[in-house]
Amino acid sequence: MSKKIIILKLLPDESYCMSSSLQDGKVSYLYVHGDWDPEDWKEVQKGAEFYLIQNMDSSSGISMHGTIYSDAQDYGPYPGTEKGMVGTHLQADLYIDIDKYRLLSTSTLQSLMPDFDWTAPISGHHLPEQYAAKLHQIWHDYLTMNDDFIDNQSSPFKWIPNDNQ
Repeated sequence: MSKKIIILKLLPDESYCMSSSLQDGKVSYLYVHGDWDPEDWKEVQKGAEFYLIQNMDSSSGISMHGTIYSDAQDYGPYPGTEKGMVGTHLQADLYIDIDKYRLLSTSTLQSLMPDFDWTAPISGHHLPEQYAAKLHQIWHDYLTMNDDFIDNQSSPFKWIPNDNQ
């Protein structure tokens, strides 16, 4: 059994991801979501792999990949609302400058894996294990097609060192 893959979403007015601190010498991001279903966020555990989908007006796609650094936890109500905020720390090994480069789109992912709803406005879904190898291959192909950017010092792909590299 491979480690779990969690699909996170950055959704306007519901979630955010901000650079927070160094954790064990690595950049850690705090991801917080204001409308996580408890059954979904309980699946988000330390050590799981994640793909973060950035939702934009013109397109949506994967903007970050890495490892979940902490179990998801409830942070209580969001200031000024009664909505609870649930979050986790992420350690990214790659993020993509969404203002400059086309992402691996949710429409592409949906066409290649139609049984998983890539466009649902829900965050924290566990990707079924039967799709893990397929997603890894699609992600690898996407990065390979853009490897000229990765090797460039002014790369839109920002590699963040981790133990797996």
